[in-house]
Order: sequence, then structure tokens, then C-alpha cells
Amino acid sequence: MELKQTKEPVTPIAGAIIALERLRNLTWRWAHFEMDQTRSTPQPDRWQAITGWFLTLSYAVGSPAYAIVEARTGMFSERFDYPAEFLYLVSGIQFLCSLVLFVRYLAPWSSAILTVIAIGAIASHFRIGSPLTALPALAYTLIQAWYGIRVYRQYRANTHG
Repeated sequence: MELKQTKEPVTPIAGAIIALERLRNLTWRWAHFEMDQTRSTPQPDRWQAITGWFLTLSYAVGSPAYAIVEARTGMFSERFDYPAEFLYLVSGIQFLCSLVLFVRYLAPWSSAILTVIAIGAIASHFRIGSPLTALPALAYTLIQAWYGIRVYRQYRANTHG
């Protein structure tokens, strides 16, 4: 006698639990990099996860704040002699890249774009003759480069086995 599987109707609470479980298992859980069990790929260490959260939160909060200060005062466009629209564009790109750091397969690209923007910030500070104020951008560049290299190595290990 063969048993037939029947689908029971899903209650709203059970459906919500199933949806949350599926959401938890999606690939954008970048902090855990849940890998295929057949591969021996390096798992991110604690510092990489902390660095990823730091970059994400600092850009997700800092970019809109930067755009708001620019809109109200015009301080950055005046100091660096860039059009305000360019600064809004850069701020928007930083914000989007900070959100894309959550997507495992796009994290290397996002980190690379943020690193290029930070290098541009360093160049802008040197261009106006203020190299000491470039130190925070230099620190961000070094942190992002380290993080980007780590994420890229994991990406390569996952996709090219």
C-alpha cells in the first residue's frame, strides 16, 4: 500500500514562519556566508563580519547625512569646488553600495566601488591642499581594501570551487 502525501492547508502563522525561514536562508545573509557542505571554503571570521557591519552602517547613515548637510549649507561643494549634483550622486552611490554589501555575490563589487570613492576623497583633500583631513578617508580606504579582498576571496572560492 502506497502512502500519498497530501498538502495540508497552511495557516497564516505557519505561512509566516515558513516565509521567515526561507528569508533567513537566502544568499544575502552575507555575514554568515552559508556555503555548500561539499566545499571547503573559508568562513568569514569575526573581524570580517564586524568590519562589514561597520562599513554598512557608517555609509548607510553617513551618506544621507552628508547629502543633507550639503543641501542645507553647500559646505562641501564650496570647499572642494565640485557641483552639488556631483556630491549628491556620490552620496547616493555610497548609500546604494552600503545596502548591496548585504548581497553576497555583489559584495566584492560594492566594496570595490566604495574603495574607489574613498580614493577619490583622498585625492580631493590633497587637491585643495589639506592632506591631514584626508586621514579618515585613508583609514576607510585601508579598511575597505582589506574587507574587499577577504570578500572577493570567499566569492572566488564559492563560485570557482
